[in-house]
Amino acid sequence: MSITTDFWTNRQMRCFLAITGHYYEKDGFNLKSHVLNFSTFGQQHKACDISKILLEKLIELNILEKVTNVTCDGARNIVPAIKDMDSNVKRLWCLAHRLHLMITNAFGF
Repeated sequence: MSITTDFWTNRQMRCFLAITGHYYEKDGFNLKSHVLNFSTFGQQHKACDISKILLEKLIELNILEKVTNVTCDGARNIVPAIKDMDSNVKRLWCLAHRLHLMITNAFGF
């Protein structure tokens, strides 16, 4: 199972954490994606806090042992947070985020 995770802050400055799960059905052909968690995130955005809450949520959902990949942006706090979770979990860059960064840098936005 792979997951994606990201943070979002609304106009009232409330921060939210989203975790989405991605897996193939037993036939190996049908990809399924589901929002597994969407909750407020009141802690500081330090890597240790992010790692702790991600682990708690994955344990709550009983999927910690099933997660092999985490797709995320390249924020300074998320990269070490994923490393702290489990050495067997691979971190993948979010392609859409990387393209956005390249385009905004290229055009000076």
